[in-house]
Amino acid sequence: MLLYKLLKKADTFVRTKEAQQALESLKASLTSAPILIAPEQEEPLLLYIAASNHVVSVALVVKREEPEHALKVQRSVYFISDVLTDAKVRYPQVQKLLYVVLMATRKLLHYFTDHEVTVVTSYPLGEIVATVTPWLDL
Repeated sequence: MLLYKLLKKADTFVRTKEAQQALESLKASLTSAPILIAPEQEEPLLLYIAASNHVVSVALVVKREEPEHALKVQRSVYFISDVLTDAKVRYPQVQKLLYVVLMATRKLLHYFTDHEVTVVTSYPLGEIVATVTPWLDL
């Protein structure tokens, strides 16, 4: 929060003990690698998908209860990203999102066969797929 206040502040910067602690905390966060965990057998997973103009990405996470947290905590299981080729850059947004789901199912098939996976997106993919393929039970 201190870094945010510093960016918005018009005053000159004075290095305080609080500022030094915030800097050390930021450096520790930026230099530590994220830890990927293995899901338990048949544990439900969440598949977060995103697509920009030139990149698509997927984050496979598990939601678990942890003793030190009041709410369930999401932990990363796998992350995939792909830079789109010139042809794929011209895809409509919905096709980019469906492409990233297809890419994830191909690369992470063992997770899809052993776990219930819920796709998380703000885009109404379920409605679109159900309209195009009414014989599927979604």
